[in-house]
Amino acid sequence: MRTVEPPGDFNPHSLAEFAEAVLFLSDDDYLSASEFKNYFLSGSQPSDAEVELALQEIRRRSESFGRLYPFVEVDRGVMLDRSPTADLYACLMLLSLKNTNLRRVGDYQRSDPLFDSISRLAFRNNLGSTADSLIFGWPPRDDRPAKFSLAVAWVATKIGVALSGATILDIYKDAGVDVIAWKRFPDPRNGFVTLIAQNTVQFDFRNKPRDLMPSLWRKWLALGAEPIAGFAIPFSLPVNDPWWELITTDIHVVLDRGRLMHELKDEDPTGWPDWVEIQDFVREESVETDDDTDKTITLVRPRKGASSALAESQKSGAN
Repeated sequence: MRTVEPPGDFNPHSLAEFAEAVLFLSDDDYLSASEFKNYFLSGSQPSDAEVELALQEIRRRSESFGRLYPFVEVDRGVMLDRSPTADLYACLMLLSLKNTNLRRVGDYQRSDPLFDSISRLAFRNNLGSTADSLIFGWPPRDDRPAKFSLAVAWVATKIGVALSGATILDIYKDAGVDVIAWKRFPDPRNGFVTLIAQNTVQFDFRNKPRDLMPSLWRKWLALGAEPIAGFAIPFSLPVNDPWWELITTDIHVVLDRGRLMHELKDEDPTGWPDWVEIQDFVREESVETDDDTDKTITLVRPRKGASSALAESQKSGAN
């Protein structure tokens, strides 16, 4: 069985993340409060009050993450529904863990297309039922041209707008854009929402949104106003994470794991074209390998407090 390192802090978010990972990587479907505390060394266990707050966090997630969230708080414990759709949340959770097979090998060609596909649907759904979306990131997928100027022209055709006539340099691969979504009206005019988004599974994600350049897309495409910006990560961030306030000064739509699940709540992922690949990824990342001896999976933990995060942001903005 894969083992998960207990968190060093006992805030509700960290404890809930730990409970989810323990259940997914075990053969159990239920984890009681007493069993949960036994995962910690004697004398270094969370208190009953801290465990209760963690259970309240599971309860909050089950209410806000949507119907595809596979956990529920029951009888002062956590129950996992192992129905096939649980693999959607499992995929996102496994992308959030350290020391997994994926992280040790660095085979992101296996994970990035899956996360891009999940994010594409979530951004589309965020714009509404009549919205559309495509994957733009590098390396090219589907029928996206490899040459950047041709790829921008391809996007213009997909959206149904003209090129503005500005020069499009081929120095870019994807200009930081992984997904493009839009919601048109049933007429040929502009004045509709277009979104460009970056997705990343990198642990050091906090400065990645700066790669997006909406002003360039306004030059390239005859959209009128600049497109709005989006950013998606598989990690679940605490509701009081200081990064959130910083990044939403520039990014209009931020999707972490909980928001991804919320935007996908009405989906039937078992019918997705890449559902088998998602399930295969979950199986491969969940099964212990010969290389896993004494290698414990760990949770992603915040690295900086509010003051240091703000200072770093201000410093980066001044450079």
